[in-house]
Parts: sequence; C-alpha cells; structure tokens
Amino acid sequence: LSWSGSFLGPRLTSKVAQNSEVRSTAVILGGVLVAAHDESAAQQLLPPTAALLVKVVCPDHPATLNVGLLRATLSYDAGRFEEASALLSPALDGLMRGFGLGYTDSLEATRLMARIAIAQDDWARAVGLLEPAVSAAETRIGENATITLEVKSELAAAYFHQNQPAKAAVLYQAVYEQSLKKYGPEHAATRAAGEALRQVQL
Repeated sequence: LSWSGSFLGPRLTSKVAQNSEVRSTAVILGGVLVAAHDESAAQQLLPPTAALLVKVVCPDHPATLNVGLLRATLSYDAGRFEEASALLSPALDGLMRGFGLGYTDSLEATRLMARIAIAQDDWARAVGLLEPAVSAAETRIGENATITLEVKSELAAAYFHQNQPAKAAVLYQAVYEQSLKKYGPEHAATRAAGEALRQVQL
C-alpha cells in the first residue's frame, strides 16, 4: 500500500478532483493507510486530499470532515497529541454542526478527542466528552451497537480513573450483559468487559 499515497497524492489536482470517484478513492485509501499505520504514505495523500476537498467541495462536506478525522488519528497514533487536537477540533465542530453527536463519524471524532484528553492526563475532559456520547449512541444508534458498547467501556474506564468505581461498575455491567447477548461468553469483547467489571469491583 505504501506506494499508493506517493502515487496518488501528487496527482490530486483541482481538475482531477472534480471527479467524485477520484475524491472518494482518495478518502477511502487514506482510511486504509491510517488503519494500516502507514504514516509515510498517509501523510503524502491526506494533506493534499484535504486541501482539494476544501477547494472543490466545501470545508463542511462529510468527506472533508472525515479526512480531518483521519489526519488527527494519524497524529494521535504517532503521539503528537497537540497536533492531533488542532486537526480534530475543526472536524469535530463541523460534524457536530452538520450531523450532531448521533452520527457515527461524530462519535468517532468525540472518542478520539477523549483519547487525546486522556493522553494529556485530562480525565475530567474525557468524561465530559464521553457522557453525552454514550447517551447519543444509545438513543440514535442503539444500546447493543458495537460503537455504543465501546463508548460505554471508554467512559467506564474514565470513571474508574477518576475514582468513581461505582459508576464504572454500572457501565461495565451493562457492557458485559449486552456483549454476552450479542457475542456470547467466549467472545473477546465479552471477556474483556467481564474482566474490567471484576477489576473495578475489587
């Protein structure tokens, strides 16, 4: 995959980017590169993709905001937390304005901002981000959706680090029971929730 970013990035001209399929391919490929932790190739592709999307489409278009989220994820994974926050803030703001917190990308952006806060030892901010995220995920996406269970687990961990084990236990219990129904007792998610529940009850 590494060659793809260096190949496509320099070729993303305004004329080429008028083609919606080219834009979609660039965004999808950027997501693949970020997921593969290929920072070099992703850095060659995502910044020109972001610049062209702003110019050809608009700053608040879902694709533009998604690329902002991808760039922030790349910086977070590399340990550049201030840079990640600076890249993520406008993307998160745009997602919230356009779609609200119940939109999957909005939830993912909120989760990433919470992880950045945790990396900077700001657990209170993480809780402040994750509490409404849990509520939105339950209401808009569903209590048993994978992303809902993941956000609940992240909020539970934040509560525990803030010395609120009772709140953490309530969430971990819910995640465990829902994972048990959804995945069965041997699934990694169910076992992880059960272990976390045991830890906070010690």
